[in-house]
Amino acid sequence: MIFVLTGPVHSGKTCFLKCLVTQLKLAGLSLSGYLSEPIMADGQNEGYNLCDLNSGRLVPFLRKSGYSSPETDRAGQFHFLPSGLEMARDIIISAGATDLLIIDEVGPAEIRGEGVWPYLHPVLDKTTCLLVIREQLLPDFINLLPLPVMLFKPGEQGEETEYILNMIRVVRLKKLAD
Repeated sequence: MIFVLTGPVHSGKTCFLKCLVTQLKLAGLSLSGYLSEPIMADGQNEGYNLCDLNSGRLVPFLRKSGYSSPETDRAGQFHFLPSGLEMARDIIISAGATDLLIIDEVGPAEIRGEGVWPYLHPVLDKTTCLLVIREQLLPDFINLLPLPVMLFKPGEQGEETEYILNMIRVVRLKKLAD
């Protein structure tokens, strides 16, 4: 099962997700994944750090400048940094036993099959995931995702948390029955 948190750029998806993660952990779910924390300089977004949900470790993930090389994938105006991409890969690969894998976010590079997509794609039908996808990119992504996919927008924290918890309980029961 895949949950997709979607909304326009700067609509509060990551802030909402931080609160949601706290509630899901309090409810006893085992989580893995990462959040993308913006790096601001002089009011401009210069990139993102990857924040591991379990360790809290921050690693440079995407940057606008200074990292242009033929070996680095691009995400719009940003370049993936090898250390951040490696950490994202390790988090995704090791997520099999957790209740929910959270990826903030998938974007243009993943639509092209780059970025974290080579690691994420193989686990999508094996792991319950929550993916953050910008609203404008959703039409390009929706056909890449295995069913079932549940869409939601930042909204009522309690309602979303309860819905996700209930759906994960259903997935657990199905696994036990198999």
